[in-house]
Amino acid sequence: MRGGRKTLVKIIGSAKNEYGIAMPLVLALMVIMTLLAITAMNVAAGNTNIVSRFLLNEKSLYAAEKGYNQYLWKLNNDDDFYTDTSSYDCDTTSESGYYIYTPKDTSGDESNSFRVQMRVPLISTGSASLEPARNEVIIRSTGWDGNNTENKRTIEVELLRRTFTQHAMISDQEQASDGDNVIWYAGDTVYGSIHTNDTFYLDNSILNRGNATFWDLVTYGNRIVVTGLSIFESDESVRNNPDIFKKGTMKLERAIKFPGNKELNELRVLAKMDGAYYNGRTCIYLNGDSYNVRYYDRTTNSWYYNGQKYRMIAYPVPPFSLINTSANNERERILTEWLNEKSTTRVLYETLDDNNEVVQQYNSFADMAATCGSLSFPENRVIYVEGLTGSGTHPYDSSIAAKFQPTMGNVFVSGQLEGRLTIASANDIYITGHDPCDWRHPTLISGFNDDPGVTYADTDYDQIWNADNSEWLGTEVEGEDMLGLIAKRNIHTIHWNWPSQISYEVAAVFSPNQDRFSYNWGRKPITLSLLDYNNLITYDTAPNDISIHGALFAVDGSFGLETNWVGLGNLGSTLKGLISGFPGLGSMVAKDNMKVFGSIGQHLREHTNKPPRFDDFDLDFDWVAGYTTEYTHDPRMLNDMPPSFLSPSNSGWYSNHWEEVNTHID
Repeated sequence: MRGGRKTLVKIIGSAKNEYGIAMPLVLALMVIMTLLAITAMNVAAGNTNIVSRFLLNEKSLYAAEKGYNQYLWKLNNDDDFYTDTSSYDCDTTSESGYYIYTPKDTSGDESNSFRVQMRVPLISTGSASLEPARNEVIIRSTGWDGNNTENKRTIEVELLRRTFTQHAMISDQEQASDGDNVIWYAGDTVYGSIHTNDTFYLDNSILNRGNATFWDLVTYGNRIVVTGLSIFESDESVRNNPDIFKKGTMKLERAIKFPGNKELNELRVLAKMDGAYYNGRTCIYLNGDSYNVRYYDRTTNSWYYNGQKYRMIAYPVPPFSLINTSANNERERILTEWLNEKSTTRVLYETLDDNNEVVQQYNSFADMAATCGSLSFPENRVIYVEGLTGSGTHPYDSSIAAKFQPTMGNVFVSGQLEGRLTIASANDIYITGHDPCDWRHPTLISGFNDDPGVTYADTDYDQIWNADNSEWLGTEVEGEDMLGLIAKRNIHTIHWNWPSQISYEVAAVFSPNQDRFSYNWGRKPITLSLLDYNNLITYDTAPNDISIHGALFAVDGSFGLETNWVGLGNLGSTLKGLISGFPGLGSMVAKDNMKVFGSIGQHLREHTNKPPRFDDFDLDFDWVAGYTTEYTHDPRMLNDMPPSFLSPSNSGWYSNHWEEVNTHID
């Protein structure tokens, strides 16, 4: 009994001892649970704040993106909307290197929780002055969430506009007007990017002594075709040859769309409103910061020089006589006056007023021209020439001579430009090797083709190379001059014949009373006799070397040498006149060098050189007729263009760089 009691006491005592230990444990567990609960609550609250801040930041970013997209939409509808001074302020002083445009009325933007700046970088135009870029703009947009303007986010997006002038050459098709594929040959060199929407053709023939060289990226829409491959070569080996394609090639899936009549008509409107507008065959000589222009006006059916109406006196040509010496002397005298645009014994030119009354008389065109000062460029720097379009007509069906018809909307141009100018033609433009306002016969012009082409007066460029001249680094330009030439059809360097003012019908054996002169010079005529057909024989007026500075665009046609082969068609037409001689032989003579500095856009790529061709008989020689051509892209045209120059139909603005910045718009 006593033993059992002792045992019970021990159990009760032990329980009391355990109860004393549990209390602290419970309290400790309660503290831990409390701390864990508090920690969990803090973590949850922290996460809630993080999510809230994230959402707030995202909403601010969305607002900034909304502002950017709204102003991008405005930009794609109107490239210059922000230059409207009634709606936008322009800050030109607070940040060097930028013109900053901000809307005067920001209430609409701020109600959508954003503010926007249009930031236009200033670029060098070749001198100390800086000009706003035309093809680049940065949109800075600051956004926030509703009324919470403390939490802002700002983005900057650099936008570039697609232009034709961003390439050294861009073509829609690589098939020339004669139906041949246009091929790059040995000696052709391009400093700048090239793009074609079509197939890119390259000659690799051993006979042509090497390859063309492309120092920048070549892009194409279809494929690259290499001709003249040896049995040891493949297309792929040539395409991947870094000695040919220095920066490689790339296929682009999206074609660049070429402009149409609408864009060209806008230039016509600009010229009629505030520029210089001509209607008929127009010859322009660029004379620094002014120009001379000799033209026919279809409206008044009259000839003009620098705005002065004039006429050449048409002395009657006496009939040929075996016995009347004085008549034959008069015929010789008249022809000499035509060839020289000068008479040593009598009045040959008269200036006229609007009523066709004589103002003054002159013995030579040069004497008259000396009284007609050069013209200043129009205020908007746009010259447009209208007239008949197509290939024209000629009494002997000569397509070469037909381009000189007075009613054609063709331009003949050469000289040096100081400043900025765009010349547009409703038909063709021909770049000449001599002042095209000088209509004497080329054989009588001292220094004919001594200073050929169209060049800049105060702008120079140099290729920049690495130390051992093995790698082209770019092109350095100094100067502000910039020329644009735009033709509805073709822009060609002249090859055949020369303009004149002479129209004279001579009887022929098979075609009586045909005009053998038809406002152009061919081979120099010797007499005005029935049997002298010299003027119908084509005369090569292409200079051996030619330089062309400017952005050139042929809307429906091409840029290139006028023709390398006059063709059997012209031979057939000359045979109608019983011509002795073959007019196409000049096409077999290779020219030397053509240097193009600027940019070329064309619907059809045309030949500047090619192996000579005998119509349907292909003759492959180991030399190439025409010019060996060097193309250098004008890097200024990456962000600039000549006045009112054309842009692709799908030009648009595209994002080149996006980044978030910490500089908010206040």
